[in-house]
Amino acid sequence: DEKTGDALVMENHESAEADLWLSGAYTLPAGAEVGVKDAVAKAANKKRKRAIKLASVDRCEDVWPTWKNAVRHRPFRTSWRHKYASQIERAVAECFVARAAAAETQNGQIKALLAGREWDHRLPALLAAARPLAAALEEEGDALWAENKLDEAYEAFKNSVELDPRRSWARRKAEDVRDLRLRIVRPGRKKKGG
Repeated sequence: DEKTGDALVMENHESAEADLWLSGAYTLPAGAEVGVKDAVAKAANKKRKRAIKLASVDRCEDVWPTWKNAVRHRPFRTSWRHKYASQIERAVAECFVARAAAAETQNGQIKALLAGREWDHRLPALLAAARPLAAALEEEGDALWAENKLDEAYEAFKNSVELDPRRSWARRKAEDVRDLRLRIVRPGRKKKGG
């Protein structure tokens, strides 16, 4: 009732087309299913397990959307989400490490390992794969710099640092090569020949 706000009683209980209007209610044309707590938990866990399985079969990009759908089953269960989030992140990182191991090119390895770092930068398998590659890239950058191939040298140093941020000398070399490429004189440095 518009004036009182009281719910109107359905007069014809037998009619399939009868609508019940309540104060503040909205009738949707589509049906909605209300889940029981146990059924919702079961569906969420099923999708969580599916996400982990996807990671094990090199479907790294499909893991996160599947996990997000699992979380949507239990949106207010933050303890459940926190309990499994690190497991999902680790699974995605492991998926990218496996992809890097199977990559046929160095660029494929770099791309996969950098994607893995975004999910779990402390994963032992990731560190074991990334650190030797980062060292090799720094050496490659040194050789390219010596040949005056500044663009390629910069890329090698940049990738080295992205794979292993502890490589401070590679970072410094990347900055030096960048300055040479862009003809930049950093503050505190004198311009040569002038």
